[in-house]
Amino acid sequence: MAAKREDLAGPADTELVRRTLAGDRGSFEQLIRRYMGAVYALALREAPRQSDAEDIAQETFVKAYNRLAELEDPAAFRGWVRRIAVNLARDAGRRKSRRMEISDHAAGPDSANIDMPSDDPSISHKFRMQEAREQVIAAIAALPEDYSQVAAMRYIEGLDYQEMAARLGLRREALRKRLHRANIMLRKNLRHAFPELAEEQP
Repeated sequence: MAAKREDLAGPADTELVRRTLAGDRGSFEQLIRRYMGAVYALALREAPRQSDAEDIAQETFVKAYNRLAELEDPAAFRGWVRRIAVNLARDAGRRKSRRMEISDHAAGPDSANIDMPSDDPSISHKFRMQEAREQVIAAIAALPEDYSQVAAMRYIEGLDYQEMAARLGLRREALRKRLHRANIMLRKNLRHAFPELAEEQP
């Protein structure tokens, strides 16, 4: 669901696109700040690894800038940039799958017999922490877009409220309510993996 007009800060997308095409790179930076969270959250849905999602988000805006003149309706920038992100994420997923297939083939059948030293407490802890992080990232990516966006910015990028509000063009109270709702959904979605969350009140 698109943000309400009263929550938006600055010029409309149409005006920012027009200014960018006229040579004002600062206007495109405003578009990046406005939609980076949404694009990053969308990338996480297709590529749950944080580093991959970051690369996809950056590549999305580079591609959008280079192809901005091809956008027939500047008012449709939001949907257009989202489609770019989805296509890049899916392409990255296909490339990764092919690399894994080649790697498995080259390694041979004996490669699966490597024993991991799981009895080492420090290594075991690292694996558990990594698994927990991946579960949280997957849960964030599975949220509806608006909530996935704020949760990713808060818990993965580590932004504070001021930075989030500036990037999203949201009033602080609107941002607080959206993040609160995202937290409720996250607790619900993660209770199977983290039973202790069942004891917490939303």
